[in-house]
Amino acid sequence: MKKRSLLMTLLMLIGFGMASAADVEIGTLETNKLTNQFPVNPYFSYAMTQQIITSAEIGQGGSIMSISFYRDWTSENIDELNLNGLKLYMKATDKTKFNNENDFVTVNESDLVWQGTLSAPAVDYKGWITITLDKPFEYFISNNLLVCFYDSNPGRAAGNTNRFYFVPTTETTGLSYTSNDIVPDLNNLGGFTGSKTIMAAHNYMKLNIGSYFRREVVDNTTHYYLPTTNNWKYSLSQQIYTVEEIGESQTINSISFFSHNNINNRNINLYLVQTDKTSFSDESDYLNFTTTNMVFSGSVNFVSNEWTTINFDVSFTYNNSKNLAIIMQDNTGSFTSSSRFSAYNTDGYSALYSISDNVAVTVSNATQGLHGSLNFKNKIRINEGDVIGDQKAALPTTSASSYTLSEQIYSSSELLGIPNSISSISFYNTGDEVTRNIDLYLKNTTKSSFTGDADWHSSFSASDRVYSGSVTFKHNEWTDIAFDKYFDYNGTDNLIVVCDDNTGDVDENQLSFLAMNCSDNYAISSSESNWNPLYSMSAILGVRSSKKSQIVLNATGLSFKPSVVNVTDVTWNSATVTWESRGSKWNVQYRIDGSDEWIVAAEGTNETSCFLTDLEQATYYEVRVQTDNNGKLSEWTSSTFHTEDQYPRPSDVTVSNITPNSAVVKWKDNCGASAWRIHLFEHVTASQYNDKGIIDAGTTTFVLGGLT
Repeated sequence: MKKRSLLMTLLMLIGFGMASAADVEIGTLETNKLTNQFPVNPYFSYAMTQQIITSAEIGQGGSIMSISFYRDWTSENIDELNLNGLKLYMKATDKTKFNNENDFVTVNESDLVWQGTLSAPAVDYKGWITITLDKPFEYFISNNLLVCFYDSNPGRAAGNTNRFYFVPTTETTGLSYTSNDIVPDLNNLGGFTGSKTIMAAHNYMKLNIGSYFRREVVDNTTHYYLPTTNNWKYSLSQQIYTVEEIGESQTINSISFFSHNNINNRNINLYLVQTDKTSFSDESDYLNFTTTNMVFSGSVNFVSNEWTTINFDVSFTYNNSKNLAIIMQDNTGSFTSSSRFSAYNTDGYSALYSISDNVAVTVSNATQGLHGSLNFKNKIRINEGDVIGDQKAALPTTSASSYTLSEQIYSSSELLGIPNSISSISFYNTGDEVTRNIDLYLKNTTKSSFTGDADWHSSFSASDRVYSGSVTFKHNEWTDIAFDKYFDYNGTDNLIVVCDDNTGDVDENQLSFLAMNCSDNYAISSSESNWNPLYSMSAILGVRSSKKSQIVLNATGLSFKPSVVNVTDVTWNSATVTWESRGSKWNVQYRIDGSDEWIVAAEGTNETSCFLTDLEQATYYEVRVQTDNNGKLSEWTSSTFHTEDQYPRPSDVTVSNITPNSAVVKWKDNCGASAWRIHLFEHVTASQYNDKGIIDAGTTTFVLGGLT
């Protein structure tokens, strides 16, 4: 089934493993628990399997770097394992089971994490077979995990004796489709007519999970039909690039496109035409071209997540008196899966497309099939030079001013809405290499945009500062700024990133950072003076922008900020503090509530409790706990408590047996006392009392006599 959507614009957050990883075994190895159904059945020519692994089984979040399966071997199990052309998909799911044989989970190319060969020799080998993922999978423990294998490569050996160990489950967590004749179509699994099986089991497996993520918030705008598509037999596209974008007159020998999929063996004719047009007036406003405009004809393999360069058969001489039209005619005559190429938004109709499954598309028939005009066009590189279409901005700072202060907002959806301890941030500089002195502040915020030129975030404190120092922004590289302490993103609010450049000098070398277009003003900056974000900025006019920096956030995937701080066993001069937190060392401080002075109770303790003593009686205190994770400090988590009186006053005072000249007074002792004092007053009027003195008592029941 073909996808007919015309375009897709994405802001993607992509996880990559960044630090040490740990093996997590799913299940327990049990003798004779063997299956040939999973991870993929070697008996059949074609197979698709899906397995659900619950978050309770995995037990932690992180970047899955590899997956391993335990192979059996006996004297009868002598077949070589050689399953080539396999694809492995991973996907987060809230499913806990497959309700029936048709209750599959749909996967697509964005879920592909590995493709290759699963192999083992026909020798005495019983043990783990490991698949190292091509693209680490970012797993969050709030979801279950779907593991899907797809085998569309024919020619398996019937009777293959390879087996893998499985784990019985209470729910039907395994689904298997197999056939020797029918290839399962991942886009139409509901139409599969081969053998279907569900099992209350999944493989005994091992996941290698890294604890750190690299989270990119970048502009990954893509388009299905520009410059061509793998989803139709024939296509024609025309795109106009302006003189301002192309630049100086030059001889063009190649053009490069960035593909997000592997697109193989497309038969392409490529034409270049100079034109006065800056845009297309409508969907039928095609430029005419002839074979004299052709610069390339041949087969092109577009490689996934790389720039694919088309080297011309004939050089093209460009003079910058006119704009440049790039025309691609795809005459392949076949289709496979969908395709996506990097693109960017334009003000007018900068591209036309026409697609067909019936005839090759030319200008004469372009409006007869599915066609349209677009305010998008591809990002390209001419002669493998700079990228045309990248958005740039003087954010987070600029070297053209002595001082710069900027604030940028990143939404919770861009950050996946997952709590994390962020350890660094990266910016991509396309300009010159420049060193600046900066302070960085991060804060959780409900603010979603900047509505006025003085609409700065209302308040920051020194505790919001995560970095202070010198940063050298490299040319055409991501520059990573490692924080002085962790920032705990709460997963609910948006994130505001503040850069205070206090260098004090202008640099003739210029910074220029990759940015992304936004739907609103998500950034504000000022280079007028050395503003300090710790003070009110409400009277300072800044410049708002609908662009913001593309960034990379390195995060642990797990918050190290103590989640709960409890205070128990409170007496008049002591209390016990306990907390819940990841990590191995903690700092504990306390103070009288409202005081500016913190008292260190513990520093670098490896215990999750701390005993406070020498406290003042009947006093409110605040206590706070911080995680020290290998020198990186988390934010503090606080709690308050109140110490008891050293000598608690009596309670439950009652007066009974009242006569004209006597009464009985009773009370409850709360401190083990043996003597008490009764202060007696005579009520004269509503506002007048006579002090009758203090009476000593030796028991908790006392008879007052001589009353009037």
